[in-house]
Amino acid sequence: LGHAANCTFWVNVVLISTTLIWITLTASKAGGITNLVSLAYLDSLIVRDLLLENKLFTGMRLFYAALPATGCVAAAILVAGRSTLLRRARLFCIMTLVLNFAALFILPLVMSQRLLLLQFLLSAYLVTCLVRGKLVGLGWLASAAILFLVTWVLRESITNPTIDRSATDIGFQKLAFYFVNDLWNGFAPLQAEIPRTYGTVSLQGLMFLTFTDGYFAQVLSPKIRALDAVLGGGDFPFFTAAYVDFGPFLGALFIGGCAFVFQLIYRRSRVSLIWACVYAQLGATLLFSTHGIYFTHQNFLFSIAIIILIGALSYKRILVFPPATVGLLNA
Repeated sequence: LGHAANCTFWVNVVLISTTLIWITLTASKAGGITNLVSLAYLDSLIVRDLLLENKLFTGMRLFYAALPATGCVAAAILVAGRSTLLRRARLFCIMTLVLNFAALFILPLVMSQRLLLLQFLLSAYLVTCLVRGKLVGLGWLASAAILFLVTWVLRESITNPTIDRSATDIGFQKLAFYFVNDLWNGFAPLQAEIPRTYGTVSLQGLMFLTFTDGYFAQVLSPKIRALDAVLGGGDFPFFTAAYVDFGPFLGALFIGGCAFVFQLIYRRSRVSLIWACVYAQLGATLLFSTHGIYFTHQNFLFSIAIIILIGALSYKRILVFPPATVGLLNA
């Protein structure tokens, strides 16, 4: 566990450092960090564009998007080694959690990627329950919900500083809008004739990582444009995306195949701490799958790759047997 904690910390340092260099270079072009913060309050969209224009390399945002994964692993190690973890390893895990929470609390105020904070909070809670072998810490879950709502409202206060209404009012109205919009995206395609997009909606992340997204977007552009008539905004939810891509029969087979893979991952999560983290990440995405099919997104796939990398660097397989009997065996 101690070696896994060290690996998690240093992998996280790479992710955090890349993000900090990105922000620092952007701030230097904006006249300093103070000017960047002031500009974020005046017009967060300008700061967002500045950040996107000053990416260090293609795909750099994946490093920021993987912070929920390293935070999840750190939480799992803390819980699994709560009575045996050495002080240095425990400190590394706590530092990882604090740094990731700070980054995922602050950056979404500008970048509008609040789902990353939600993924971090949910996956950390889910992996805690998996390792303990029972439902625990409902009070912490309530605290996480409050933290997410605070971030949501703060984002609205920064995005809409000149609107003569309270940020709380705007924030909760936008939550209601997202709820209604998700319902529309879920049911509108079932009531209209739409073209099949053959995986373009459900497998966007795989296409992005294999550099085929541009090709399929060009080939299927008439079909994709036709979806605008039934897509209110954002993305289709999980079940509807399968229907849009493959139709009712093949879509049901796709959902069944996903369920089979989810079951395999869950079984592995009962015997391996690394797979428990993978399932916690998956579980978090499924909890907001009504908003979009996130478990095939490039952010999620890269996060899983980071978790597997940590497991490989640790050279160990950590076994977790209910009710939270933990052992450490060689792989």
